[in-house]
Amino acid sequence: MDQFFVQPVEKKVSSVAWLQQSNVHNEPFLRFYSGTWDHGADNELVLWKCPGPDVRSRQLDSDFEAAPLARVNHSGDVADILVVQRDLCMTASSTGQLYVYKTSDNAGPDNMSLTLTQTLSPSSSKASSASLSANAPCVALASQPLAGSSCDIACVDEAGRLSFFQVDQPHPLAQVQADCLPLYDVTWLSSHTVLTVSRSGQLKLFDRRDPQEPLVVVVDPETPNVAINCAAGHPSQTHRLATGNKLGNVLSWDIRKMQEPVSQTVEAHDGEINDILFHPGRPFTIITASEDSSCGVLDLGASAGLQMGQYPTTTRPPVRKLQNLYNCLPINALDYHATANILLAGSDSTNLLFQIE
Repeated sequence: MDQFFVQPVEKKVSSVAWLQQSNVHNEPFLRFYSGTWDHGADNELVLWKCPGPDVRSRQLDSDFEAAPLARVNHSGDVADILVVQRDLCMTASSTGQLYVYKTSDNAGPDNMSLTLTQTLSPSSSKASSASLSANAPCVALASQPLAGSSCDIACVDEAGRLSFFQVDQPHPLAQVQADCLPLYDVTWLSSHTVLTVSRSGQLKLFDRRDPQEPLVVVVDPETPNVAINCAAGHPSQTHRLATGNKLGNVLSWDIRKMQEPVSQTVEAHDGEINDILFHPGRPFTIITASEDSSCGVLDLGASAGLQMGQYPTTTRPPVRKLQNLYNCLPINALDYHATANILLAGSDSTNLLFQIE
């Protein structure tokens, strides 16, 4: 099995997010955010820097280490981090609030600061009914693709609400009761199409322009009532998406026919899948983070070149596991740097994990 490079940190890491750069050679360091959970009033959001990979060896140096550039106390668990702009990020909190932070380098590039500039609340919608007005932990964020700096932000919470915000406005632009059970993740599949997944095991597609009723409701025919923990849209093919469930299975979906979607199920992990993403440079590769202390790299194009939904029932694409002996607890979150090709993850073992892919 492949080994992660492990860096111990002080607290359990619940979320991570790279600050993407178009050309990593223009700057000597890469930057990313991490958030913590299960530390009460001591939870924090941290901005880090780390060196890029060695271009020739395709490995991380033995003295590789990420260093904190700025940190700030965070109210509640940091359930998710969304990079909105280069100097602006948003977090989803277990307090039921969304927090917007601005990065400043007034003290120099190695001594930066994070400042809370805005608090947004899904429960503050003026249009909300009594059933929508209660506070509930926010669990996931996603930004509208290719929409510039004024794009909509989608948020889901444990009250089953799907809310739409803009960063500079404290109240939701729109809100819908998407499920009667907690929602676990949200992702944009196109400029107007939003996907939610939930404890009920349902995938629901909404049109941002009129989100009051879902366009379609989909369940896995093999495990229709199993909770779906996470979802990811393909970076270039809007009809493709991937989900990870409570059983440790990855489901790859083709929704070109929304009423009759095609799915492929792969048994990827021995524990729940906590996070999932498509590899930005390999169209059939999916990466997962799991409760079984590993990340999985799943190549859906590895079995005789077959396309999604066309695998024989006896064929299962291989899953490559990324693990480390010193990381024995769940991996909660991951993100991939598209130009530096570094996989970043965070775990309950109070580790940051790095692997060149």
